[in-house]
Amino acid sequence: MSPLQSELFSKWSKAFDSERHKLLAIRRQEGIEEVKRKGIIIDKKVSLKTYLKFCKGEPSISVKYHLIDGKIEAYEMPLNPHGLIQGELNEM
Repeated sequence: MSPLQSELFSKWSKAFDSERHKLLAIRRQEGIEEVKRKGIIIDKKVSLKTYLKFCKGEPSISVKYHLIDGKIEAYEMPLNPHGLIQGELNEM
């Protein structure tokens, strides 16, 4: 991985962590379906190749995300019990 990609991936990881709090707030106030509908854009103009390298290298991202039309979008919090408890504790 090039230094530029490493820097980009680090930026994305930090953005996912930050946006996780927004997703939790939306879920608490408006429900899970609204979280899925809104989504939060992490970055634009991302190539599939770069996105796949990121997915392979960063398996521990705490939100669900996808690439649509060149945009990485965080769209859902994990619903397993550990994810819910972790999210609630982080908000305290």
